[in-house]
Amino acid sequence: MYELVFITIKFILDSNSFILPQFTQFNGTGDPTKHLQGFLVKMTITSNNPDIYAKAFSNSLSDRALDWYMALALNSIDSYQQTTNAFIAKFGSAILKHQDERALMDIQQGPNETLKSYHKRYNDIFLTIPVDNKVAYMEFYRGLAYAKLRKALVLETPLSKDEFTARVRQYVELEELKSKESKPKDLRDSLRKRGCSKSPRKTPV
Repeated sequence: MYELVFITIKFILDSNSFILPQFTQFNGTGDPTKHLQGFLVKMTITSNNPDIYAKAFSNSLSDRALDWYMALALNSIDSYQQTTNAFIAKFGSAILKHQDERALMDIQQGPNETLKSYHKRYNDIFLTIPVDNKVAYMEFYRGLAYAKLRKALVLETPLSKDEFTARVRQYVELEELKSKESKPKDLRDSLRKRGCSKSPRKTPV
C-alpha cells in the first residue's frame, strides 16, 4: 500500500479486521466522479470511517493520477472531503473532455448519406468543442463510410483543421461530380426499362 506521508489523520488500520478492497484504478483519464462513486461503494462495505477512506484512496490511483497524489504538498490534506475536493479540482476537466469525445463518437455516416452531409454534421460539433485534433480526425474516419477518404486520412493525418476540411472537400466535390455524371445514364436506363428509348414512329401523311 502506498503510504500517505503528508496527511495528519491519526489512526491505525488493524490488518486482522480490515481487508482493503480491490479497486478499479483511475489513471488520470475518464470520469473522476464515477471513480469516486465506485470507490465509495467498495469502501462502505468494509468501513464507515471517512478517515480510512482518505488513507485508502491512493490505492485506487495509478499512473498520472497517482503521481499527482504523491506530489501533493506536505499536510495539505487532512480529511476525505479535502481529498475528493482536490481530486475533482485536478481531474474534473476530464468529464467535459470525455463528453466532447463521446459527442463525436456518436456521429456515424448513414448508409445513403452523402459525404457532404456527414461532414457538415460532424463539423458543426468539431468546430465548437475543445477536443484534440488527432482525436477528432480519428473519430471522423471511424464513422466514415467512404472507404477511399478513410484510407487517405489514416495514411496521412491532417496537421490542422483547415487541412482536414480542405481534404474532405476534395472528396465531397469528387462525390458530387460522380453523382452528376451518373444522372444521364440513370435517365437512359429508366427510359429503356419503360420502353421509351426508341424514337416514336411517324404517322403517314
